[in-house]
Amino acid sequence: MRWIFGMLLVSVASGCATAQTSAPAPACTVLQAPRPLPVSIRETSGLAAGRRNGDVVWTHNDSGEPNLFALSSEGTVLAQVKVEGASMQDWEDIEPGSCDDGHCLYVADIGDNDAARADVVIYEIPEPALSTKTAVVRRTIRATYTDGAQDAEAFFRLPDGGMFVVTKGRHRDIALYRLVTEGNDRGVLQRVREIGPRPQNELDRVTAATASPDGKWVGIRTYRNLHVYRTDDLLGAGQPAARFTLAPLAEIQGEALTLDNEGRVWLSSEAEQENRVPTIAQVQCALN
Repeated sequence: MRWIFGMLLVSVASGCATAQTSAPAPACTVLQAPRPLPVSIRETSGLAAGRRNGDVVWTHNDSGEPNLFALSSEGTVLAQVKVEGASMQDWEDIEPGSCDDGHCLYVADIGDNDAARADVVIYEIPEPALSTKTAVVRRTIRATYTDGAQDAEAFFRLPDGGMFVVTKGRHRDIALYRLVTEGNDRGVLQRVREIGPRPQNELDRVTAATASPDGKWVGIRTYRNLHVYRTDDLLGAGQPAARFTLAPLAEIQGEALTLDNEGRVWLSSEAEQENRVPTIAQVQCALN
């Protein structure tokens, strides 16, 4: 039976709600209620837990200047770093990962509301020190989809270097694509599988993805739900190991997440309108 992103039966518990399934789902609770973010990152669209800098989460806007922002867990901006060698069409996600320079951040310029872009871009950037004002792109990968342009906001990277995009579901089904590089600076995005049909409700469109540092788990979020997969299941034909409603967070426009090995999840919500405030929150999920 194919699972549909928007059709969940839930029973509300403290913090998050778990889907009613034949097997008990892991518990999920709110660790930190949404806290306001500075308006300088009103369009926060991606989150990445720092590897070089402990207890730091990196984020970015989806338009404007190509800057990275280092946040504390409370949402305080610890650093603002300009990325040199990058342009900004529609930055939608960011992931940490190892690279030749030690630790890098991978920024996915993949947004495409009209599904009309000739290609999308992944930037590999050495993770900056918090005292740094600029960072230089060390690698730029331009990629095209093998079956035509797609609108996407979700990107994740596994420890083995594999990179993946999950489409949003605005125009077609929600699908998983694998990046296959051709040389150092070109690549193609090959379809792996359908994750779910095109959502009937826009709140069930996918806005972010992330992999745990050990590569065992992948989180995929929509505007209102969090889905956690065992990586092997996601890359095969499996369904989520856990599904949670994010309703208790009351996010305005939930756009991003990052996940650690212990099941702690950071989530941010953008707020484009000036009378609203972007937020960051934390959820704890028991993954086993």
